[in-house]
Order: sequence, then structure tokens, then C-alpha cells
Amino acid sequence: MAGTRVILANYLRTIGLTPLEIKTVLLVLIEHPEYPNLPLLRSCFADLGLNLLVTDVGLADLFPGTTPVISSVNAAQSYIILLGAKNRQIYYLDAGGSLNTETEEKFAEIWDKKVYLITASVSLENVRSVLRGKVLARQFAPNYHPTLQQIKNAGLGNEPYVYRFCRLFSIYLTYCFARLRIHPNLITGSWVIPIVCAGISFSAGFSLLNRWLAVGLILLGLTLDCSDGETARLTGKSSSLGGYLDGLIHWVSTPILTIGIIFGELHTHSTLSIITEGMLCITSGTTYNFVVQQSNTWKGQDNPYAQFDSLFNPLFYLYPLDINIFLFGAILNSIPIALRIWLYLSLVLITLLITKFIWQEIKHARK
Repeated sequence: MAGTRVILANYLRTIGLTPLEIKTVLLVLIEHPEYPNLPLLRSCFADLGLNLLVTDVGLADLFPGTTPVISSVNAAQSYIILLGAKNRQIYYLDAGGSLNTETEEKFAEIWDKKVYLITASVSLENVRSVLRGKVLARQFAPNYHPTLQQIKNAGLGNEPYVYRFCRLFSIYLTYCFARLRIHPNLITGSWVIPIVCAGISFSAGFSLLNRWLAVGLILLGLTLDCSDGETARLTGKSSSLGGYLDGLIHWVSTPILTIGIIFGELHTHSTLSIITEGMLCITSGTTYNFVVQQSNTWKGQDNPYAQFDSLFNPLFYLYPLDINIFLFGAILNSIPIALRIWLYLSLVLITLLITKFIWQEIKHARK
């Protein structure tokens, strides 16, 4: 992605923006969860008072000099940086920053025959005024005494239903964490503790007390998962390590809860089938969860892996799917059945992933 950032920065420099203002524009852009795609580029620039002026061109009109140009592919859904042409080969950077080479014929199949020029839709002073506000917001002292309303505003607007429920409680934890100046990474790491305790509760058997204790512990873990992001955004301590820890704990939550369910089932039914099913569940479930996490980095990009979006989008509001199934199983006193449902469902999802990937590879080979 560094290549596209450098070229966008050069465009913004021609408008007259300072290095700090350019850095702010790029940070606003690349930190957006839907980056990179052309509609987002248009939207972010419009918010800042910038326009993408479009011009229709043909291949013969391209590359009169050596200046890279912004263009688009796939019905203007993805933007690219056209670098040049040589020996009937087109060289360009995709939105992710990867260098691509296509023949003129292949390139013409995906290219939209448009190039874009960054212009100011308002006066440069107005653009700078907006950017100054964003720079000040980034340099503003961390808020260690937020109000409940400020905490609510720090939450994410569009997220799965279980997190919307947990945010009813996480705001009060965040209220305390911010005042105690607890680092968000510590909060992220701590939410594995209630997940482990829920697994232990399942392992002791499926009595009413054990089941509802596990339900409460799982919801506590998800509430802490909400609170770490709120605290990070309010105190200005977001980090890549925190994002890594969060993804890792999501990944290991399935085996932790599954192992607990296996031991709980062995208390009443001493059979090897539950162990086999549990091991298969751990293998397929953790693989699925990893791919879900990884798919966030593919979203909107013009590459073969973006095909998986159509599989995951319908499941978004049920995420985390495995934990939600175990929650319903505990509430309905059907934990072993819930384990089998997650096993079969995760196997189906993995099969769909493999099938779709192979089909995409076959289509790519034919081209």
C-alpha cells in the first residue's frame, strides 16, 4: 500500500497542502475500515473538500509522460495507479499497493477508460481549515474522564447484534477503565479469562448453575471485548498489538469452549464420539474464524480473495458465530447439540471456501 500512498501524497502536494496536512488526509483514508476502494476515496475526499475530477480517455491517450495517473477498474469500484506502458504491457499499482502487469488486451477488459485528477471543490483555505480540525483532533490530549455519552459515541455504529447488547454494559466498564488509566491492551488480554472460566464451567457438567454461569462469563468476555476498543479510541492508545491480541483471542475462544464442552459431555456420556467431534470442531472452527479475521484485510480489494465477501456478509450480524451458537446451546440446555451444529456448519463453510477458491483459480487459469 506504500506505493499508492506515495503517489497520492504527490498529487496532494500539487494542490499546495503541507506534509502534515497530506499525512492527515492519508490517515483519514487508510484508517477507514472499508479502505481501499474508489467509492470510499471519493467519499473521504468529499468530506475534506476535495474532488476527483473524471476524464474519459483511451489507451492511446495514456502515458504521454512519466507521471502516474489515478484510474479505475471493475465498473469504478476499485482504483488503481497507472504507471506506464512498454512493449504492449500495462504496468499499474492496485489499491493495495501491489505492482501488476497486464497485456493491453487483458487490461482493456477490466479498465473503465477513465482517469481522475484530485482538485479542491472549495477554496484551499477551507480545505486547510477542515484539515486543521482533524490535525487538532489527533493531537488533542487523551480523554481520561469521558462522559457516558462520549463513550457511546466512541462505539462502532454498525456491528453484530451481540456486541450491540454488550455495549449497554461496556460503557460503564470503559468509564472506570479510562479514569484508572488502564491500558486497552491489558483489557484485551483480560477478556480471555472469562472465556477460560466459561470453558471450566462447561467442563463441570451442564447443570442449570453451570450453564448460566457460562452464559454470564461469555457475555462478560464479549463486554470486555467492546470496552477495550472504546478505551483505546478515547485515550488515544490504539495499536496494532491490540488488534493482533483481539484477533488471537477470538481465534482461541473456540477450542477453549469446545474442550470444556467435551469434558462436560464425558461426565455423563463416556464415549469417544464426542472427542472426535470436538477435535473436528476445533480444527474447522478455528480455521473458519481465522479466515473471517483475514477477510477484513481483503475487503474491497481487487484481488481473487475479495470473492469471499459474499460468503461472510450474510453472517456478519451473527458474528462471532461459534460463541453465539454455544450461548444458545447453554440457554436451551442443548450444549452437545450446539457443538454438533457448529461442527457441521463450520465444515460446510470451509467446504464453500475451498470450492469457491478452486473455482476462482480455474477461472484465472483459463484467462
